[in-house]
Amino acid sequence: MPSKNYNPNSADSKRKEEEIRELKIYLSQTVKPWFEEGRDGDPEAQGIPLRDIRQRLDASGVMERISHGGRQRMLEQYDANKDGMYTYPELEQLFLSERPRLNLNKLTRWQQLKLGLVSTVVPENATEEKSLESYIEAYNCKPPPLFIIFISVLETIIFIVYAVELKGTKYEVTAASGFPAYSPLIYNPARRYEVWRFVTYMCIHVGYTHLISNLVFQLVLGIPMEMVHEWWRMMIVYFLGVFAGSLAHSVTDPSSFLAGASGGVYALIGAQVGAIIMDVHQTWGYQEVCGWGARMSIRLGDIRRGVGMAVQMPGRALKKDCAQLLENMKQWSEAAMLYEKGGYYDKAAAVYIRSKNWAKVGELLPQVTSPKIHAQYAKAKEADGRYKEAAQAYENAKDWDSVIRINLDHLQNPEDAVRIVRETQSVEGAKMVAKFFLKLNDYASAIQFLVMSKCNDEAFQLAQQHDQMEVYAEIIGSDATAEDYQSIALYFENEKNHFLAGKFFFLCAQYGRALKHFLRCSNSDDSKAIGMAIETVGQANDDALTHQLFDYLLGETDGVPKASKYLFRLYMALKQFREAARTAIIIAREEQNAGNYRDAHDVLFSMYQELKQQKIKIPSEMAHNLMILHSYILAKVHVKRGDHLKGARMLIRVANNISKFPSHIVQILTSTVIECHKAGLKNSCFSYAAMLMRPEYRNQIDVKYKKKIEQIVRKPDKTEEDEPTTPCPQCGYAQAETELVCPNCKNNIPYCIITGRHMTKDNVTACPRCDFPALKDEFLSVLETEENCPMCSEMVKSEELKDVMDLNKYMNPDEGED
Repeated sequence: MPSKNYNPNSADSKRKEEEIRELKIYLSQTVKPWFEEGRDGDPEAQGIPLRDIRQRLDASGVMERISHGGRQRMLEQYDANKDGMYTYPELEQLFLSERPRLNLNKLTRWQQLKLGLVSTVVPENATEEKSLESYIEAYNCKPPPLFIIFISVLETIIFIVYAVELKGTKYEVTAASGFPAYSPLIYNPARRYEVWRFVTYMCIHVGYTHLISNLVFQLVLGIPMEMVHEWWRMMIVYFLGVFAGSLAHSVTDPSSFLAGASGGVYALIGAQVGAIIMDVHQTWGYQEVCGWGARMSIRLGDIRRGVGMAVQMPGRALKKDCAQLLENMKQWSEAAMLYEKGGYYDKAAAVYIRSKNWAKVGELLPQVTSPKIHAQYAKAKEADGRYKEAAQAYENAKDWDSVIRINLDHLQNPEDAVRIVRETQSVEGAKMVAKFFLKLNDYASAIQFLVMSKCNDEAFQLAQQHDQMEVYAEIIGSDATAEDYQSIALYFENEKNHFLAGKFFFLCAQYGRALKHFLRCSNSDDSKAIGMAIETVGQANDDALTHQLFDYLLGETDGVPKASKYLFRLYMALKQFREAARTAIIIAREEQNAGNYRDAHDVLFSMYQELKQQKIKIPSEMAHNLMILHSYILAKVHVKRGDHLKGARMLIRVANNISKFPSHIVQILTSTVIECHKAGLKNSCFSYAAMLMRPEYRNQIDVKYKKKIEQIVRKPDKTEEDEPTTPCPQCGYAQAETELVCPNCKNNIPYCIITGRHMTKDNVTACPRCDFPALKDEFLSVLETEENCPMCSEMVKSEELKDVMDLNKYMNPDEGED
């Protein structure tokens, strides 16, 4: 009897079962023949004198750990009828019971070999209670299948070596041709006296398709077989196949070369087919007889015997057949047990329900997939007042409405109910949750779930009664009908809430009424209201409404002109891009005057991209202003990275256009002097230091830099190397790196958005987000410390940068329709 702690699924139990299985195989193959020698009839009924058994066991060495007296006592103990004769069942019982004391690891080498071979090859029904399914479990990686992997890697390496050697020759390796005829490994009929070639030819292949096909077959077939039959068996089979192939070839075609591992592959195929035929032959007959016996026993009323036979047999189909017979006979418990043993958990649970065995149903639930069974179990638990288990079972049955009901009515758990409603969008569940919140006077939550349950009229009335219309309007979102939006708009119109009234008139496409309310909004809602008014006019496409909004923005309605940014947004909404571009330049100028250089840059950049997308000519003033603002941004980037030369060159460009930066003239000139000094541009440093000494700027210089700047002016050093030159991408003329107009061909040259220098024909890339050009090496260098493009501020990864072969598309960025 097994102990209370026995666990048939534990690792120790499985290991012991495996040891017993192997021992039974050994006994049936090695010991059982002792009882068949010179005897007729049933070998299990024949006996061998105890003395002969003792001599055979002594010779095998399995009892060498036991003293001579102990051996005799052990043999006498297991002689069940004390007749001095041993039968096979008695000897088998001795081995199984005394297994730990026997020295089974010290069998003769032949016995060990035979035991290992049988235990991995024989179908497992030869051990009575085991099945063909557990034979598959013998596949493991202990030891790993190293031989097949090793031989495949070896063949691949040799193939690659010769393929490299033959490249460029007339024997170059292709898909189906090319092999090294000179190799000492290939089978050459003229050198058959070099006997190693009868095996080593397997390492040479004719074309890579030949190699790949052999590798696929030997890996697919060889690895699973080696996991069962171990590497040395596979090595013997493989090399015998290779050798047999070369011998056969030397006889049938003695004048041609031979290459490839096909002989080994064919040997693996033969071994696999043989194993399958043997297993099927030995397994099916045994199972068929036992299955017939189990069914017949049940039909004849010997239910206990039939069930026992069905349980011991490996197949699921037999258990199902027997369970169906028992179910028809109303033997619920036995039928359910067989369904469970066969892995038919839904059927097992259904039969357990018929026998009211709820405990067993509960055990099977994790394996049950039928919602109907889960629902039946849930109803039973709910009737018993076990609401937690009922809720879980209803959830498994996907009966969300019942889960919500249990959580609200019995478990007092509205959080889970709300979560389930949100996840499942259950209409009935939403109604239940809405009623729950209504009882708590939580009108906002009740409205939310009424809307979710498609009860918009009830939700609207509730919102109207309890002054919750804004909540209702927010919840209803974009899923409402035009009538819903109109009802909300009229409510807010009566409440004098012009912004929300306009918003919902806009949503129901009553643009005239919407614009009227937006233009009547108070100052607190002015920015949002103007934005909505612009969107309304853009959607309406109505000239009268457009003129009305223009008059409002220009101040003709109330005498207060509105900010230029609203005109820009209106032009964009009306798709009047040229007017929007002119307005964008004005807005950028206002931002520059206010010292908001990044904002000015972003306005011009977004307008530049929009015009480029619409294929409209980009105004030269816009392109120039964007370049100057971008140079200012680049100067800050390079100074931060410690690249003072690049920073100084960009600051020189900015300083030459200092009138565009009226709010920070002194600060920019000071930075230019400092960076030029650090970069060794002494003449430029003196020039901008002298500019700072003008009366209008002198008193504004930062105290900590003032003496240094005065010293630069008093003791001028005008030595400065000329700026390096690079060729114009149009005409090839060598010009200064930061010069953007070629003095030779008079063309504008696109600038690099990383350095500000002009582009060249080589080393060209572009930002994958904004498509502005850049020098690839410089872009990659900046991405080592920064992660965003300085032009569009979008994240860029180095691997996204692609080479641009044609720079012409960037040469005339202002081309397009006038």
